[in-house]
Amino acid sequence: VSSSLLRVESRFDLTHGRISQTVNFIQDIVAVIFLLAVGAGSIGLDPIATKLGFGLMLLVLSIVVNRYIFVFLEWLSDESNELLIIGSISVLVIFIALSELFGISIVAGAFLAGLSIRNDKINNIELLDGIESIGDFFMALFFTTVGALVTVPFINMGTTESFEKIGLVIALVFISSIIKPIVLGA
Repeated sequence: VSSSLLRVESRFDLTHGRISQTVNFIQDIVAVIFLLAVGAGSIGLDPIATKLGFGLMLLVLSIVVNRYIFVFLEWLSDESNELLIIGSISVLVIFIALSELFGISIVAGAFLAGLSIRNDKINNIELLDGIESIGDFFMALFFTTVGALVTVPFINMGTTESFEKIGLVIALVFISSIIKPIVLGA
């Protein structure tokens, strides 16, 4: 819903639309970094650095795919919009598989797959229209996947792991209820 409103807003007011798109993009990047850090499973520096390193490798791969491989994919599709859409979905599946292989969140892999698809509106308007037409399906799949990742931790009072979990919950509540409204209101 917010992305469709953002598209409408960017058409009516270009400056504010671009600012909104930039803010949403930065929020998405922060969310991916947060997902990678939380996916480490502990608060230690080594596991978090490992997950962030795998995420950085996938980011570099998505830039390479965007700059070089997607051009080859466009050439292979021979101006067939259906083949280009199937190729784009294949890129999504590959990034999700690599995320699973590296043990990072598949949500981060899906986001990085979205970065790897060319957003050249002049040459790929049919691709963007085709992807937009199946966007609702992927949106439902995305939120179902995020919901499947949520677990209710068992807290056994007296252990250090329990205090880490409680600290993480307090930090998440603080960020979502205090920090985010302040940032969005500024």
